[in-house]
Amino acid sequence: MTDCVVFEPDGRVLLVRRKHEPFAGFYALPGGFVGIGETVEAACCREVKEETGVSVSKEQLHLISVYSDPARDPRGRSVSIAYGTTLERPAEPHPGSEAEAAEWISDWRKVRLAFNHAQILADAREMEQCDVDSHRRGLTRERPGGDDVFWRGLEQRLRRP
Repeated sequence: MTDCVVFEPDGRVLLVRRKHEPFAGFYALPGGFVGIGETVEAACCREVKEETGVSVSKEQLHLISVYSDPARDPRGRSVSIAYGTTLERPAEPHPGSEAEAAEWISDWRKVRLAFNHAQILADAREMEQCDVDSHRRGLTRERPGGDDVFWRGLEQRLRRP
């Protein structure tokens, strides 16, 4: 399965409010199961589009981590590959059929999150801090994929409390 952390340029994160169990009414990252014959990256982009109406491309994705804790999903064993991206410009989300809502959340720490999504968001934020610090110190000569929007978004979010 895959999960995606999508940031707006101002630092808000895209979350869906789950319609069904497990975790009905909780917020969650857009994500879901990978189809047969589908790459994880393609599934990530598809799930974001299906659940929120927001389009992201495989080229925009940055790997956050792999999450394999057997207890992460009460339905049974699932391994999630999480990606992150920062949109170039704001987009208006629209919930898909399996979500009560899709919305931009300013402070994800103040909402009830499903699964291990608080951990994924914390890891994404920590990874961003390391990437920005390395870039500022000149340890990285090139930005991954030449994605200036990604780096500007990181720097903006890190200035927020």
